Order: sequence, then C-alpha cells, then structure tokens
Amino acid sequence: MAERFPFLPADFDERYFQSAPADQWTDHLRGGEEVLLLNLTGEERAAFRVPRREVPVTFFLKKGGHETAQARIDTLLVDCDARRVEVTWRIRRPLKRNLFEIAQVLVGSKSAAWWRARELGKDYYPSLAALARSRQAEEDEA
Repeated sequence: MAERFPFLPADFDERYFQSAPADQWTDHLRGGEEVLLLNLTGEERAAFRVPRREVPVTFFLKKGGHETAQARIDTLLVDCDARRVEVTWRIRRPLKRNLFEIAQVLVGSKSAAWWRARELGKDYYPSLAALARSRQAEEDEA
C-alpha cells in the first residue's frame, strides 16, 4: 500500500463502483439509444432517447502542453417518481505516479480567441462588457 498510495491497487476491480445489479448493466452508451420504461411511471409506457452530446475534456499538463479526449457516458440514472433522467459522463487519464502532473482540466469547448489568449498568457474576456466589469471590480478592490 505504501508504494501505491494514493492510487488504487493494481488488482482493483472497477465493478466495485457499480450500484446497480449486474442484470441492469449495459455496454457503454453512446447517446441516441432509445429507453423504454414499462409500468414504471403513471403511464403504462414512457420512452426517451439518451442525449447525444460531445463532451471534450482537455488536460493541461504541468510540464506544458495539453491532451484532449472525449468523455463517454458512464451512468444513466432514471428516477421514475421525479420523472427525471441524469446522465454522467466520465473520462480516464492515467497518472504516472504523480498527482500534480495535471495543472488544470477544462470540460467543454472554448473559442479560438480563448485558446489564443491562453497561448499568449493573457486574460480572456468574451466581450467588452466582461472586460469593463473586471476592471471595475479591480478598482473597487483598490
């Protein structure tokens, strides 16, 4: 344990995280699959499609550079009483025994202007109004 902490053991079984019985597991969902609920709601039938979403995740490395990959659907939780569906996306990026090799994580997409500002080491403001608010806040603090 002293050699791996705080990482999981090499023989860790990821099924440990499954809260649903094995007969409720499915292959990885991609989005767009139809879900049909029979006699689980006030109506006899209820149906919906799993949302189709691109969820890019960018890992900014402490030593410089970045890696971008797509998260995939990990959990689909159907709450029939509340008539609500929750979807969780997950991504895995193994570490090389150093918790601090990733400096920052960005979930979602940013504009080309945001990326350009980041590369130049500058602050990014999506609008002139955002810049004005930022400057006003700085003046108020002074």
